Amino acid sequence: MELLPAEHLLELRDQFALDTAPGDRQWEYFRASPDTAVIQPIGLPPVLFRGQCARYSPSLTSLARGLGTVHVARISELDLIGQAKLAERLIRRLWFSKELESHPAALWLADQRLESFDHALAQHYGIPTGYMDLSESFDVSCFFATCQVDKAGKWQPRVEGKGIMYLLPTERIPIRPDVLQPIGLQVLPRPREQFGWVVVCGIGSDFEDIPGLQMLEFEHSESVGRHFLRMFSDGADLFPPDAMAEIADRVMTSTVIPAALTESVVGDLCGQEGGLTAHASEIQAAMVGELGLSIASEIKVLDDQLRSQAEAEWSDRSQHFLRHVGFSLLRSRPGNAAQPINPPDAAR
Repeated sequence: MELLPAEHLLELRDQFALDTAPGDRQWEYFRASPDTAVIQPIGLPPVLFRGQCARYSPSLTSLARGLGTVHVARISELDLIGQAKLAERLIRRLWFSKELESHPAALWLADQRLESFDHALAQHYGIPTGYMDLSESFDVSCFFATCQVDKAGKWQPRVEGKGIMYLLPTERIPIRPDVLQPIGLQVLPRPREQFGWVVVCGIGSDFEDIPGLQMLEFEHSESVGRHFLRMFSDGADLFPPDAMAEIADRVMTSTVIPAALTESVVGDLCGQEGGLTAHASEIQAAMVGELGLSIASEIKVLDDQLRSQAEAEWSDRSQHFLRHVGFSLLRSRPGNAAQPINPPDAAR
């Protein structure tokens, strides 16, 4: 079967183009529970997109990739090294969330009792999670479908091989936290710039098995890759530099991991039904001996310099953070008291 040329993506842009920029997107504030609220995009997009510069089979989340020489359906099937790798990734994910709690913007968000979606944020900052990224923007997805990061960490057009664009009609999949969710308006910039959504996938789940998912494979073209590279300023628009990106990089590259988190995560994984089969001490030993990690009681990531940078960045963003947020009254279910709508204070 002959592949479509990458130029076909340019032809589809008119069909799927968005009429708004990230900074002009409209949002709604509403109660998620008696104690928390969320800020979600207004309106449900008919289609969500995911672009990859190569197709993988099975198509797994970053949490599930490369845990063993063969793909497993359940974590109880992992060998000792696979169990150690999984534990390490979960530790780094929770480590990122703990560092995020001290970010000045996250402190404001918590004070307003707004949902932080910290695990979804972790996904956008390169931390392994059980999510797959999706986007409302066809152009954003085309960038990821036609460009890749080189060894120097710079985005370049893919010049050969096959890319793939996934299209997911939202009428075919439930919009709820355990399946598919918009990330919502966030205090950190990446999800907004990427019009981000996430879909939840288990360790043994192949993304391509989602009901209703459509796939478009194409032949790479350097000129098309350069088109989308220019559109997003060589990737800078989608990955604006911020303090949390540096924190995420430190969390991911550190060869020393926090002792308290290590003990908690490994203990939970070994103690749950259908969890890891090795003893907790064996897994920790494998993390040190096989993965080359060290375990320490205190590790400082958010230092004074990064904290000052984060405060300056939030001071700038907070001035217009709630600019496009409206308020939505939701009809309560029979027998449930309606929750009052108390909007958050203006960002300061």
